[in-house]
Amino acid sequence: MSFVLSLIYAFLMLLLPLAEALYNGRSPGALLYLYWVESFTLLVLHPIRIWLHQRWTNAAGHRYPSALESDSKKSGRPREHAKADASPFTFLKSYLLPVAIFTIAHGVFILLLVFLFKITGPLNMADVRAATVWGAGIPLGVFIVDLFLLRRWSFSQLQLSVGNLALRLLVTQFGIIFGTLLTALTKSPWGVVAVFFIFRVLTDALVDWSKRKKGKLGLSNRIARWVARKENKSVEQVRAEFEASMKTDDEFEARLNQPFDQKSKKRSA
Repeated sequence: MSFVLSLIYAFLMLLLPLAEALYNGRSPGALLYLYWVESFTLLVLHPIRIWLHQRWTNAAGHRYPSALESDSKKSGRPREHAKADASPFTFLKSYLLPVAIFTIAHGVFILLLVFLFKITGPLNMADVRAATVWGAGIPLGVFIVDLFLLRRWSFSQLQLSVGNLALRLLVTQFGIIFGTLLTALTKSPWGVVAVFFIFRVLTDALVDWSKRKKGKLGLSNRIARWVARKENKSVEQVRAEFEASMKTDDEFEARLNQPFDQKSKKRSA
């Protein structure tokens, strides 16, 4: 039921700009440009969130790369013995590059489809202004509200909030690619918007659902039985291993939320 609520929420949030565009007779290109402006705005605002959060909380999680990769993958040691990097803003540096690459790639597609070849219909300056205000205004408004809350965020909450942008950008890119194919087949510029809209609704619903679950999904009976058959184990053993893994992840997450010890160059996590 919670996923259904997330699906409805994502649908309604994306329906607002679509309804506005249809009501005012804007071209499909205005919507694609709007969503790119939103992504570019988040590319600017999310690093500021990360930078401020480290300055205000000094959480140890900022000393790790965004994927939380550690030398434990090479040495075989458990993740709880990974070492935090003594240099600041490690999380910020590793976060910024992939998100910037996806945003630029998205922008190139928008430039080609919307402005150069005009596959998604004509786009006048009024549509550009409206899309810019809408796409940048909403993320900026949320950012201003977050400034009053950011000091109380745990690192895990920050990571969950900013970490979904790369996924949304990737799905957006695939939505544009497959949508362009549908536009070519149907000869309608709304084809690319339709595919893009469906992809984004599903992705945003999953993102919202993950936030409701706090990034942790349980082990259903069906999946537990499937893993047990695949690995030739009992269901009880699979569940015990899953619970042990979740406990390790919780302990690791708790250490990420702790303030980094400035007196030592490295902090065990």
